[in-house]
Amino acid sequence: MPNGASAAVGLTTSYQVRGGVLLRQLHWYGLHLLAALAMGVVLVVSRYSRAKSSHD
Repeated sequence: MPNGASAAVGLTTSYQVRGGVLLRQLHWYGLHLLAALAMGVVLVVSRYSRAKSSHD
């Protein structure tokens, strides 16, 4: 099955299921939100550890 056909099947399925498009959008929003939170935690922890090590 070509790439275009598999993408079309996925979109067709999400439109046939009640609330399928909304669930797809929420899924991607959730993934982006988790990635942003993880990056924020990494930045805060690295800044804290760098500030702590400069005081030693």
